[in-house]
Amino acid sequence: MDKCIYTLKNIDSSQFLGKEHIIPACIGGKQKLPQGYVSDEANNMFSKFELEFARNSIISAPRMICGPGKRGKIDPKKATKSNVHVMLNETNGQKVLGYMQLSKQYIINQVHIKDTKAPSLNTHFTLPYSDIISPECLLAEFHNQMKLLAKFSVVIRELSINDDEYILGFYDGKWHFAISENCTNINEECNKAIDYVKWLVEQYENKNYDNINSNKTRVPQYQSQIKIYQDMDKFGQVIAKSAFNYLAFLKGNDYVLNELFNPIRLAIYTGININNFAKIVPASPLKDDFIGFIKSFESYNIGRNSHFIVIMKVQNYLIAAVSLYGILCHYFVELSNNYIENDFDEMKGFICDWENGREFDLNEFHKMSKSKHSI
Repeated sequence: MDKCIYTLKNIDSSQFLGKEHIIPACIGGKQKLPQGYVSDEANNMFSKFELEFARNSIISAPRMICGPGKRGKIDPKKATKSNVHVMLNETNGQKVLGYMQLSKQYIINQVHIKDTKAPSLNTHFTLPYSDIISPECLLAEFHNQMKLLAKFSVVIRELSINDDEYILGFYDGKWHFAISENCTNINEECNKAIDYVKWLVEQYENKNYDNINSNKTRVPQYQSQIKIYQDMDKFGQVIAKSAFNYLAFLKGNDYVLNELFNPIRLAIYTGININNFAKIVPASPLKDDFIGFIKSFESYNIGRNSHFIVIMKVQNYLIAAVSLYGILCHYFVELSNNYIENDFDEMKGFICDWENGREFDLNEFHKMSKSKHSI
């Protein structure tokens, strides 16, 4: 029987098939805890809020711009995409639906109804620019998709959309519907939009498109305003879990099963009072030291968007400092407030250089650095 370091349940080894990453794989983590540390029950639960962490937290922006992609892949073909959202051309006020990937903007097939009171005079198609497929073929393909519209998979409520305005877009097998933030009856508006699309299909089949504009040119640069809906408790759980995983990696599962760590263990697993343990680093000499420590690696061949975990003892507190994407995100995690041992008087650390596919223990990195400089 093995005991999970999070649930504290004695479980048959058949319930420990997976291995837990120290740092989530979605942001490039590779090193895993040994099998038998984290149960499949805990691992599966963590995976759910790690997905939210990757897609809808402050981490989603650097993931879209820098990477990595799915499961930490560096291949540009696997690069992370943002959610489809409204993008605004500040020059002419044009609004479109699109997504971002590796700092580039992509427009999806869409129809923009600027005034639902007179839709036949205020309908505008925007299609992705293509050097290969003709605009007529793109429009025909879009209308085939419109024939199948029965419901909207994603509803986007946006302040920049007027009360009498719709944008309907199709991407990745899903229909997206952008409406005003002020909309009070979403179901009614969705039904109206579906009825209007049926009318559009009829116009297309009858070749009655004289009053309907179609923009099939290369799109300009738009301003992206990606909304973040992250539950900060879940964010804190992911940060604290990474710190606790590293502690288990350093000291072993028997060590972290000590009841001394029950408060942080419970907070990570349940989310209860997690903000008492995982906190944004406040302005302090300790924060300055931590940022200075991270910047000290700039002279080495370490990716600028690396992730760091450092564990240190401060008085009777055992503290982990966690930084993601260089100096973007700093958190302190209180692992224990009654730590009397001296094994962390000298800080210990872990570096995830995901851009170069490497991870190091801090001591291991120092040895490599000295060896390199001595050659």
